[in-house]
Amino acid sequence: MSATSIIVSVAVVAVIIGVIAYTRSYRKRGVDEMHANGVKVQGRVVDVDKRRQMISGEIQQYATRTFEVVEFTTADGRVITAPASNASKSPRLNQSVTVFYDPADPQQFVVD
Repeated sequence: MSATSIIVSVAVVAVIIGVIAYTRSYRKRGVDEMHANGVKVQGRVVDVDKRRQMISGEIQQYATRTFEVVEFTTADGRVITAPASNASKSPRLNQSVTVFYDPADPQQFVVD
């Protein structure tokens, strides 16, 4: 393998790692923002939604991620039932959870 091939390979790997790190950081900022600015209510996990999602666009890797489907009532009395924005490693079916939702769009929420 030539020196140029090695440099290009290392650069491609570095870019992929950078994209993955940025994506994780971006998601965490969204969760942090929802905690800071969202409305806090109690909800209940009523179902589990498993989705196959692309985790890397460059090499098209996929993973199955699990999202808790949560039901909660907004401050103005609307009942929302939808998958949480953040994935869960161990779903808590039929358990009470803390929800932080966007008052302008309650379908956008995260679960603690």
